[in-house]
Amino acid sequence: MTRKHCRKCGAPILRGILHPTGVTRFKPFCSVRCWRMWSLDRATEYAYTKILRGSLGDCWIWSGNRVPGGYGSIVVMGRYYGAHRFVYERLVGKIPSGLDLMHKCDVPYCVNPAHLTPGTRSQNIRDMFSKGRDNRPVGSRCHDSKLKAADVRLIRKMIRRGVTQLSLARKYRVNPTSINKIALNKTWKHLDA
Repeated sequence: MTRKHCRKCGAPILRGILHPTGVTRFKPFCSVRCWRMWSLDRATEYAYTKILRGSLGDCWIWSGNRVPGGYGSIVVMGRYYGAHRFVYERLVGKIPSGLDLMHKCDVPYCVNPAHLTPGTRSQNIRDMFSKGRDNRPVGSRCHDSKLKAADVRLIRKMIRRGVTQLSLARKYRVNPTSINKIALNKTWKHLDA
């Protein structure tokens, strides 16, 4: 058996652990803690090579892997992390448990810690709506919509004239609840009432 040193801390370690299969396995670290720290250091070095920095107030663009929503992604110790979360934790500190990171700049692939603030999920969603970033289809652009904008305007006009919601539901072949929500302006809000 030979004596080697840990890749992370340099402490001497006994190598050549005999595996039950009879194959000698080599451990380049003295402990799991050293392996984790070394893995984080390597991931941090990799992350820094994938960040395109501008001036101090500009976005830091993640040029590595991205998920379909546009957010950066990085693998650390076999687990996927959001690149913005990983960079924030390495440069600023731990994100409090249960909190999201909100982008001030509204650029999903930005990893600049100055553009990120911790917040609750509801704060993040309110922020998204207040900035108009909710890109869900509305009205007739919704994939399962049976009505057109002109139909909704006509339905509202007919309701004001006293036509029953049930008869309108039968005429347009929709659920009566849909007609009721149109009448109460709970759906199709983007149209003038």
